[in-house]
Amino acid sequence: MSDMSSLSHEYASTTDFSHHVNQAVLVLKKQHIGGGKSVDAKDLADASVLIHGMVRRLLQRLGAAVEPSQSQDMVAIPEDVLARLEEKQRGNMEYFLDDLTKLEESLSKRSELRSSDIELLDTVCEVADASASATFRKLWRR
Repeated sequence: MSDMSSLSHEYASTTDFSHHVNQAVLVLKKQHIGGGKSVDAKDLADASVLIHGMVRRLLQRLGAAVEPSQSQDMVAIPEDVLARLEEKQRGNMEYFLDDLTKLEESLSKRSELRSSDIELLDTVCEVADASASATFRKLWRR
């Protein structure tokens, strides 16, 4: 694969990941803030499944133990997003993994998310957006 097509593929996968995760987090935020009054049940279920899969994949990729039976619905995370997240959380990775584990448990039990869970998801969204922007700038310079 040429450098340009490789970069184009990287940009497409990163923006796709960023878009889907941002949309799902937005649905979860509406549920969290509004008590679910304006959230469609199917949209909420779809968003929860996507975010749960992403959280499980993050836990797996960052070295936490994830049950093999749970690996089927995991979301693919672009390498650049993962690298940026590791860099951002380098000083407090143990706490970050602990928070991700608590979020995964809440999603598994279909419990109401806490404000700290929403903040954690915002962090992932910020990193995904930054990665997509950086990849676009690389692509534009070519």
